[in-house]
Amino acid sequence: MQSQYRNLANGLRVHFLYQQGVGPSIVMIHGLASNAKMYRGVGQRLSAHGYSLCSVDQRGHGETDKPDGSYDYDTFVQDLKEFLDLAVNEGLLTVPAVFVGQSFGCSVVENYALRYPSDVRGLVLIDGGFRALKKDYPTWQECEAKLSPPRFDNYTISSLRQRLQENLSDFPDSAFEGILANFKESPEGNVSARLERSNHIKILRELWEQDPVEIFEKISTPFIFITALNDEIVDSATKREEIRRLREISDAASSAYWIAGHHDLHAQHPDYVAQIIHREIEEGVFSTP
Repeated sequence: MQSQYRNLANGLRVHFLYQQGVGPSIVMIHGLASNAKMYRGVGQRLSAHGYSLCSVDQRGHGETDKPDGSYDYDTFVQDLKEFLDLAVNEGLLTVPAVFVGQSFGCSVVENYALRYPSDVRGLVLIDGGFRALKKDYPTWQECEAKLSPPRFDNYTISSLRQRLQENLSDFPDSAFEGILANFKESPEGNVSARLERSNHIKILRELWEQDPVEIFEKISTPFIFITALNDEIVDSATKREEIRRLREISDAASSAYWIAGHHDLHAQHPDYVAQIIHREIEEGVFSTP
């Protein structure tokens, strides 16, 4: 997948990774404080099946512009709509496309499917988009205190890489390129997140405000969940129940998969994730446009 840039009508300069192929197109959206390179492993495997692939840095993230202002769902969805329309007009992508989201990216693509269902062939939701944060943090103050981003002032890129490789020893090499692309290094060697802290907090507030039930009551797009079996944030039994409930209240076709692993399943297990997506396009809930 090759790096490209485009200027949207709203003035935002967007960075994305692209691989030309044939339909259907697959559009991949990263999570909070993450970036498009986290999908390199999945993209390499899906490209072997001939798909047109695009992984997008959302506003404030990666190599895309980082303006001040709104970081709400309406803004992210409109950025994505402008980008998709441009990509379709240029012949890079076709619609309806399969949209893949991870964590916060799940919420973005869910909201996109509500507003522009004719653009979306199906949703792949990787370890996110199923639980209201208010269930775990009844007040915004609790949520902000618990989930505000950490600081990395004491790291260099080199020491951060070493720490990641020690803690994530079962991750493939492709994952570390993606993880390290979440950070920038100053001339003095200090590391900081590419997503500004103030914008991180704005997005976190959006996540806290949203109830997935309100989306899945209305959604008409086929969807699949690919969820991490771990108890780091929410125990696996609760995850299963939340996803069962959302599949039950939605009239759309759906499937659910469970993989033992990290929140960043797409980076840790690109083979499994790519196999699932390909299977669902070929013979599963996305097989009929």
